[in-house]
Amino acid sequence: MKNLYLRYKTQIKNFSSLSILNFFNFVFSFITFPYIVRVIGVEKFGLINFAAAFVAYFGLLTDYGFSWSATQLVSLNRNEKLKLDKNYSSVISIKIFLIILSVILLSIIIFSIDFFRNDYQLYYLSFLFVVGTTFFPNWFFQGIEKMGYIASITIIFRALSVIAIFVFITEPSDYLLLVGINGVTTLIIGLFAMVFIQWKFNIKFIIPNLNEVKVYLNYSWDYFITNIGISFYTNTNTFILGLFASNTVVGYWAAADKIRNAITII
Repeated sequence: MKNLYLRYKTQIKNFSSLSILNFFNFVFSFITFPYIVRVIGVEKFGLINFAAAFVAYFGLLTDYGFSWSATQLVSLNRNEKLKLDKNYSSVISIKIFLIILSVILLSIIIFSIDFFRNDYQLYYLSFLFVVGTTFFPNWFFQGIEKMGYIASITIIFRALSVIAIFVFITEPSDYLLLVGINGVTTLIIGLFAMVFIQWKFNIKFIIPNLNEVKVYLNYSWDYFITNIGISFYTNTNTFILGLFASNTVVGYWAAADKIRNAITII
């Protein structure tokens, strides 16, 4: 048994770290979900979830399948420092470009369509979550099989955000602040993780050339298309419902969906 543990020690640690992270994410959601719905109301809860579903499409674009493809590349090159630097730098550079493109597209949609312009602050605040998730290099940690760092970083900042929610969210008009807290927390986690990688693993940022960028875009294309297909049955329901139904209906739908997910996890 000891030999078996030593053989799969890294895999066991990574699995344990992910399990701990998922457990705490469940606990944090379980604690805050009833409070949020009670304080801001079902209507605002529905509006927030519709906005999250909308900006999630930009999250697909900024991820561009790198959560899969970049993990493979980092895993293959984990012992070759220069290649690892190039992997990290190329992926981050592409993501920065895709974030800029997404902001432009988001702004065009918001200010061209009244439906979105009426709540433009909400959509921009919701987009902070996309930016934070985009910058969070989970693919790097997965590739080098050091998932414990992800768990520690995320749990600490998420715990602080839970405290902030109970302290500052006290009435329905605080719904924008709620989105801001979640968005800023995600952004801080992402930026902190990037700084941590460069400090802990001495990763250097190397500006990629155009040919390198093309190689990474082509390599990740199939993963990107696959993620788009997956999103049609994980994200589209809430978005489509929000286009044709009231925020209250979306709120009840989102609440029921969260309860269903919680029961599934249990």
